[in-house]
Amino acid sequence: MLYVDSEQHNLNAFRAYFREFKEYNIHLFKTGIDAVFALHTEKIDIIIADQPRPEVTGFEFVSAARFNNSPPIIIALTVHRDTQVLDMALEQGTLFRYFQKPIDFQELHFALIDAKLTLINRPNSH
Repeated sequence: MLYVDSEQHNLNAFRAYFREFKEYNIHLFKTGIDAVFALHTEKIDIIIADQPRPEVTGFEFVSAARFNNSPPIIIALTVHRDTQVLDMALEQGTLFRYFQKPIDFQELHFALIDAKLTLINRPNSH
């Protein structure tokens, strides 16, 4: 799982909450540019991306993530109340879920459990 957020305190809180869940191999990044490099060196099944990003928008970052044969599941985080673009992405199937900030980590964890089940049940995922 890869989480990219420009706010260090969000990365720290994420790490603290998910520390006890050993089933997650977590990669944290403050910039989308750094995270894109990880996509080429690590097997990433789930991406949690802050939207928008300062240097690369969340959707630009996600586009880079989709270059591989097995696209990761994408969860977006946003501070914006206008979620029309995110709703469209949900309808198109390019986005798994999105959450408003501040993040409720328990709700996010439930979404991650659903995401893992979705990965297991994908055709050709075995």
